[in-house]
Amino acid sequence: MYSEARKAAFEAGLRHWQRTFLPLHFELIAYARYGYQPRSGQTEGPTVPRQFLARDGTLKWGKWRQNPKYFWRKYREKGHMRPDVFSGESKRVAENPANFKVSDRGMTSRGVITGLPRHFFQYHKGGMVTRKLYGVTQTFFVAKQPDKKGELETLTNAEIAEMVAVAQRRFDAYFASRSAASAA
Repeated sequence: MYSEARKAAFEAGLRHWQRTFLPLHFELIAYARYGYQPRSGQTEGPTVPRQFLARDGTLKWGKWRQNPKYFWRKYREKGHMRPDVFSGESKRVAENPANFKVSDRGMTSRGVITGLPRHFFQYHKGGMVTRKLYGVTQTFFVAKQPDKKGELETLTNAEIAEMVAVAQRRFDAYFASRSAASAA
């Protein structure tokens, strides 16, 4: 009986997070609230100078052009600057209750969002990488990428407190309904 109540309480708290706080991860407030890392091009302007190599071997600056990086391309094509959203499909998948599974193991429960695109889980902290490919060792630089999965899992202390309160109410309600049923 206790394990059923605990599972129901954990599930209520996690589903509350999905309904209430998960949508905030896809809004502009996420940069400040959850400490989201800047996206590619976000710290630059909407236009950048074109660079080219002159005949004398020096680097010259040419005409200004639209910034081709992700942040500004998304703004031009989709008209928004929200994190983790390009077309909106990831947000629809994450907010769909059918894609939110709650697993319960002992004293821990976790919510898992199924169906998210692969790029949510691909993360590289940046730096020099050495790989051996076809017998040849290559060393190259990999740019730092935002940890999208880590950002999506970030909770504030207020959110944790609210989830615990929801879970506690569900836990108490479970035992109240059981004791009322047994008394009748």
